[in-house]
Amino acid sequence: MSEDPRRSLPSVSVLLDHDRVAKLLKIHPRSLVVEAVREALDGVRSSIDSGTPPLDIEHVLSRVEQTL
Repeated sequence: MSEDPRRSLPSVSVLLDHDRVAKLLKIHPRSLVVEAVREALDGVRSSIDSGTPPLDIEHVLSRVEQTL
């Protein structure tokens, strides 16, 4: 049995520590950024469940930025 590809996704904590997200935290409330990170990860998980290959961290970060 192969490993679940969703396990390769970064955690919320890892994303919040990323430089691109740190910049967002300077201009948006933390709660809003955390919500955007969670939504981005949920969207990527749904895509994986639908058969799309996992996205790299840069794509996840782009989704976070688009949400905000």
